[in-house]
Amino acid sequence: ILKTCHHRLLYDYRASNWYWKEGDTWHPMDEEVVRAIVDPSVQLLRRSSSVSYITLVMQLLEEKMRFIEWHNHPLDLPVENGVVDLESQSLKNYSLRYRFNWQVPFDYDMDQKCPAFKKYLKDCTKGDKELKGLIQAAMFAVLAGMGPKLQVFLELCGPGGTGKSLLVRVLEGLLDSSSIMSTDIKSLEDNRFEAIGLLNARLALINDSPKYGGELSVLKAATGGDLIR
Repeated sequence: ILKTCHHRLLYDYRASNWYWKEGDTWHPMDEEVVRAIVDPSVQLLRRSSSVSYITLVMQLLEEKMRFIEWHNHPLDLPVENGVVDLESQSLKNYSLRYRFNWQVPFDYDMDQKCPAFKKYLKDCTKGDKELKGLIQAAMFAVLAGMGPKLQVFLELCGPGGTGKSLLVRVLEGLLDSSSIMSTDIKSLEDNRFEAIGLLNARLALINDSPKYGGELSVLKAATGGDLIR
């Protein structure tokens, strides 16, 4: 099992999740699916095996296939056609040293002009260059995972039809679904399990909520890069 799955199966012990490699990136896999992969090999060796024996094999595999952390250098951006160095804006090939559990869902193309998006920026900012730069900086922070380092969050407010929802959809479009968390402030602060969604999130969307008068300790900790229970 170790020989056949060593380069395609990993166990993230911090999140208690199995991951399977597809293409150049790693994707979550249910434990039951891993058991279904392991069981035939055990049956072949022992001809018959109990549930308890399979459980022991799974525990052994967790120890043998556990790893320290994902590749999370802020200037390395995984895209479908390679890894972008955000500092030099160059494209590198994937290699074994890159272990990503997420990927931007499109190719990197330096020649794209994005006229529709530029028009949206001009319209929603009414030509305000400082506001335009702020939005572009926020998009870069999302891609580079720099939220905790910057220690800020972006609040979108204003009347309907001013482009708030469209900007949120653009930010969502920069990432795959596994890198996005959607919540509300009450759940984030009051539900002790809600913060687990922040673990691998590069974008946390806190949607419209009724007035909340409680503590904001989780939001402050997430914004400041502090440890979260």
